[in-house]
Amino acid sequence: MLARVFSQGNKWISHKSKLDRVQPRLVFAMSVADFIASLMLVLGDVVFPPEYGGKGNIGTCNAGGWLIQMVPVAAMYNAALSLYYVLTVSYQKNELSMKKFEKWAHATIFFFWIATGTAGVVLGLFNPALFDCWIFDEPAFCSEIPGLECNRPYYGVSYVAAQYYLYYIWIYAAFVICAVAMFMVYKTVYNQEKKMTKYGKSTTSSSQWQGRSEVGGKGIEASASSTIGPLTRSSVETKDTTDTKDQFKRSRRVASQGIFYVG
Repeated sequence: MLARVFSQGNKWISHKSKLDRVQPRLVFAMSVADFIASLMLVLGDVVFPPEYGGKGNIGTCNAGGWLIQMVPVAAMYNAALSLYYVLTVSYQKNELSMKKFEKWAHATIFFFWIATGTAGVVLGLFNPALFDCWIFDEPAFCSEIPGLECNRPYYGVSYVAAQYYLYYIWIYAAFVICAVAMFMVYKTVYNQEKKMTKYGKSTTSSSQWQGRSEVGGKGIEASASSTIGPLTRSSVETKDTTDTKDQFKRSRRVASQGIFYVG
């Protein structure tokens, strides 16, 4: 099954048109981060030192804890993706502007991963936890049991505080950004739909009134030309309404896609 996943991934990556835009690249980066974090969770206690029942050492445990930081990284890419939809749908930013946004998003998230991973290693925070190497006491719960001395962390950093500052707070912040961003996208699409509906009704009413006046003033032939002639005002207004509907459909499709990826 993994072979099939990698095979499909290679086909997707090799197709240049799939990754020549900002949105697929953000989704791809988010997927990579999610895959790495999931892989470390699957490995579980394999990276633990032997005294904890694993087959690794302190170095592998540090590496495992560092890679677990891909969980908030994936959440941050979720937030970046939601901001992408806000900027393109609500503020009508073009692809060139979004490429600049993409660079800042990648740089910020990569810096977060390096900084939090380095802090975890230097402070001795990555230790065998319940089922993976993560921010935890060594030995377990030593900071909460009187008389039990902690081997790590070396600088007296509370593992609970470290979990919040290096992990949880970023996931919570990403969730809030996603929620607000998706509401903004929904609001934009909803307002577009209201304007389109109002415009469509006004166009229909003006066309009907034009038809009646032309029947009274110029006869049946003039009426027919005003309603079905290819270059009449009525046909132009109908075309404008159709274009508006198409634009709304595209915006709604982008918004729905954004909710799917971010959710």
